[in-house]
Amino acid sequence: MRVALARVLLGRPDVLLMDEPTNHLDLESIMMLEQFLKSFQGALLMTSQTRVMNRLVSKIAKSNRRDHQLLGNYDFYERERNIRAANQQAAFSRSIHAGQGAALH
Repeated sequence: MRVALARVLLGRPDVLLMDEPTNHLDLESIMMLEQFLKSFQGALLMTSQTRVMNRLVSKIAKSNRRDHQLLGNYDFYERERNIRAANQQAAFSRSIHAGQGAALH
């Protein structure tokens, strides 16, 4: 895996599409990959379920029922996601309480 990855990276591509690039890599290889990607001049689209590459990420795009993008790394994304969830819960609670108040009158 490391040899195949090195071959691709040394080919100086303009675009990298990486699906879980840290899978099957040891810590030393992950650190080398991170160093390479920090200086990479091309476009990088990466999927990852780990925070290993958190220092490299500048934009998060999440695809689900409602696509949205956030500028920032994964830590920023998680904070924003939690804030949005809390705001949705508060709005829902307000609507429930408003509905109960209207039913009492």
